[in-house]
Amino acid sequence: MLGKYTYLSLMILTFIGPFIMSFEKKIHFKNKWKNFSFSLIPMLVFFIAWDVLFTENKIWEFNPEYHIGFKILSLPLEEWLFFIFVPFACLFIYENVKYFLKKDFNHLIITIPISLIMLVFLLFFNNGLYTQVTFISLLIFLIITYKKEYLFKFYVSYFVSLLPFFIVNGVLTATPVVIYNDAENLSIRIGTIPVEDFFYGMLMMLQVVYIYEFLEKRK
Repeated sequence: MLGKYTYLSLMILTFIGPFIMSFEKKIHFKNKWKNFSFSLIPMLVFFIAWDVLFTENKIWEFNPEYHIGFKILSLPLEEWLFFIFVPFACLFIYENVKYFLKKDFNHLIITIPISLIMLVFLLFFNNGLYTQVTFISLLIFLIITYKKEYLFKFYVSYFVSLLPFFIVNGVLTATPVVIYNDAENLSIRIGTIPVEDFFYGMLMMLQVVYIYEFLEKRK
């Protein structure tokens, strides 16, 4: 129904709720926008380069029927907004989890199973490039962050974010706004969402949280 404004509308809806609620007086997320902005920079460099390479090599592509047509480095404008608005919403969820969840738990009860699942697929299946890059990158970043005290709260916030993730990514993959080359992934989908997307989202969110927490501690 929204045609060329489908992807743009999804991004605006993803952003508008957390943006308005940032002015709530208990958590004061609006006071953390500066550190959020700086935490985006390394993630953007990494993910935009990845996205451009995968788009140019047809590992995925963007359906011209569902974006406005303006591109930067072969990526639709909406895809650039994705890498700003989605992390903003995820970090807003993360700050809320930190506020309400006071107690820390051992994150290894989650880190180890996730790592083992990725290792099994990497070692025993003929994986495409999307699978390999996503799983290897996330494994490396889990090793980098495994001693961080905030990792359990990160996992909780990630699992909370799966509800809006299913809605947004479900629309993107069902419409489809994004078309995947299934020769480059496991061809396993949850609904219409490639299973790699779940780990891709975790990696993106973890990179932002890692830099964000570093900046918060310096402050």
